[in-house]
Amino acid sequence: MLNLVRDSASHSYREIIIINQNAYSSSDNAAARAAINAVKPEPATVAPAITTHPASVTINSGATALLTTAASGTSPTWQWYIGSAGVTTNPVSGATSASYTTPALAASTSYWVRASNSAGNANSTAALVTVTPPPVVNNFSTWQFARTFPAGQSGPHADPDLDGLANFLEFFHGTDPLVAGTGDPPFRISRDSSGTRLIYQQARDLVGISAIYQSSPNLMNWAMVPVAGLVTTVRDTGATREVTVTMPASSDPAGFYQIKITTP
Repeated sequence: MLNLVRDSASHSYREIIIINQNAYSSSDNAAARAAINAVKPEPATVAPAITTHPASVTINSGATALLTTAASGTSPTWQWYIGSAGVTTNPVSGATSASYTTPALAASTSYWVRASNSAGNANSTAALVTVTPPPVVNNFSTWQFARTFPAGQSGPHADPDLDGLANFLEFFHGTDPLVAGTGDPPFRISRDSSGTRLIYQQARDLVGISAIYQSSPNLMNWAMVPVAGLVTTVRDTGATREVTVTMPASSDPAGFYQIKITTP
């Protein structure tokens, strides 16, 4: 005879086998053990608990950050969020593992993660990814040393990409000195019945740099365009600015134009 006695304190079972001296066989014992195995309860699911919180980190603008976490509990699933810990209004699509690599960031952002299973969930603390803004490049020396030029091609008059713009003009216009431009030229002229417009691209935050507008009837003799009547507008295009200088038709000298860039 087989009796099963449940131990409520430990959620386990003990077997008590009463053997009938007249009817016992080894097959009876095997059947009894099979019966015990069949009624054993499944292990209880353990709710998750965060054991390693994602750590805050500092990166340069345009870089990514790797955030990692860990949790105890039974087979937790993961979901990362942007924002303060516990605020679930901004889940990160596809971020469902214990580690997460952010996209390239231009601004500081907080991330946290939730571990979940059928027994409950646990929230990590928020990790702040602090983004260090790029240095302000407002003079030629800083711009020059932030790049790797071919030997002997870093001077202001050199033209390593052979696009007709010396390094100093590449610096002024905010263009790449090592890649020949394929879009609009950084300086162009537009003319209609209302006058002439000089349109050029200029890097942001330049210090001690000024532009003088000159005209010539023959490309030999250059004179400064009179300032009276000039209308200058500036459009922000992100990393650079587009400057438009309009000369009314009444004061518009005929011929050729150039911009003379001066430094102190």
